[in-house]
Amino acid sequence: MNTINGDAIWAYTFQEACNKYLIANISGYSGIGINKYTPEEAFSIIRDKSDIRSHTLEELMNDMGSYGLHDYTARESLNKQESITEG
Repeated sequence: MNTINGDAIWAYTFQEACNKYLIANISGYSGIGINKYTPEEAFSIIRDKSDIRSHTLEELMNDMGSYGLHDYTARESLNKQESITEG
């Protein structure tokens, strides 16, 4: 997530990097803190889910990659992605 944001690989925690992505790329989130949302909540927002607590991180990552919802772990799925696919 850090490299997707253009930061050094260990610059931020995963949660902070997810929130940094929201701040930089999703309209209406520029004023949030980098610890505002959990990774699950952040990716629910990125993926434009109506309920930000309705999916696990694994399901959100696999959905983003157009895989079966449980084909890969969240880490494996994100590592397969070259970029974040919004909504």
